Amino acid sequence: MKTLGKPVDTKRADEPSIGPGCDWQNTATTGHVIMAYATKLPGGLSAIYKNVKPNALKWEPLTVQGFPAVAYVSPSGGSPDKFCQVSIGATDNTTIEISGFLSLNSQGKKDPCDAAKSTADLVMTSLRAKAGV
Repeated sequence: MKTLGKPVDTKRADEPSIGPGCDWQNTATTGHVIMAYATKLPGGLSAIYKNVKPNALKWEPLTVQGFPAVAYVSPSGGSPDKFCQVSIGATDNTTIEISGFLSLNSQGKKDPCDAAKSTADLVMTSLRAKAGV
């Protein structure tokens, strides 16, 4: 994973209440990214707006390769100087979730949402290539 540097430990990280996912962690720097296909959470991106936006510590609507998305930090997610979540609206009922945790050396120096947005772009590039788009 480009945004984490090397070495990176990779593992499949399926969440029964969310859907299939992957987990990348750089144990040397503590940088960490989790990606999940939220196939088991109803409502897609609309549900994120309805349920998360009212209490979000940070909220930034955006697009990721033409898909509607939002970068945010919720009170339960973590500190805004260490963590950011990007939710990409893949379909009306499915989102792609990117959780980014900055390394210890980057905390307070970089914006975790910038790192999460870069990772979201990499994920979408990979998915589109696999789909032949």
